[in-house]
Amino acid sequence: MFFELVDDNVLDPDTALKNAESLIAELEDCSNEEKSELLRTCKEMAIKEKGGLNREDVVQFLERFDESYFPNY
Repeated sequence: MFFELVDDNVLDPDTALKNAESLIAELEDCSNEEKSELLRTCKEMAIKEKGGLNREDVVQFLERFDESYFPNY
């Protein structure tokens, strides 16, 4: 989430993209069980975020995580 939502003034966009792509490559190697657990955790985090700070960009990232990082799962 950090690499997706970080402000360009905090981290160079090219560096953020490079790190996000590296993370995506690692996630692709996860087992189906690991992917399921990660998606379950993202859903739980989205629910907690909605009940707390309710940052729209964070909620949106968490709710769309599966589409963005596991499009074929």
